[in-house]
Amino acid sequence: MSDNSASRRRPHPTPGSERTDAGVDHSTPFRADGAKWNAGHQRTLAAVLLFVFMAAVYFGSPIVRVGDSKYLLLISEHILHAGNLAVDEHFWPHVDSSDYPKVNPGEYYPRHVRRVGGHLYPFYGPGAPILSVPFVAAMKWLFNESVFDARGRYLFEIEKQWQKRLAAVATAAACVLFFLTAHLLLSTRLSLLIAVSGGWERSQRG
Repeated sequence: MSDNSASRRRPHPTPGSERTDAGVDHSTPFRADGAKWNAGHQRTLAAVLLFVFMAAVYFGSPIVRVGDSKYLLLISEHILHAGNLAVDEHFWPHVDSSDYPKVNPGEYYPRHVRRVGGHLYPFYGPGAPILSVPFVAAMKWLFNESVFDARGRYLFEIEKQWQKRLAAVATAAACVLFFLTAHLLLSTRLSLLIAVSGGWERSQRG
């Protein structure tokens, strides 16, 4: 009789708070996992929104400066098609400043290329053109454009448009990297503030 009375007085466990005989609350790990899941989704959402915002800022910026990076994507597209760095076909027989920027009076080629062993090669290292090949392939696939025409002549205006897109994507990705790095030590809001401040200041300088 006493056993039945004790069982009636024992409270029933509520859902989510079951305990073992030792009194251990098994709901705590689930709450901790849920908090981590929410924090991870919050960080991912913030990173995605940051990328879209900064890419829009850079793409919408009126400042477009193409200095030593002229001919960069021309070389990248040539690598994509020909698989080499000899760009003779794009500078033959000679060029002039009306079509090709940075061609000084009395010179046949811009300072961005040089003649070696009877062929024209990029003056600067091939690292940037090679790394830009995937971007060039994406631009050709998305917009059906080319940095040179059917004769191989350089189209500088297309290059400028592509470089603006490339700068927007690359800088937005860098801002996301800054955000994720800062988020290792700081809150989401403060990390976003640091990333946006740095990216915004850079966009005003071009």
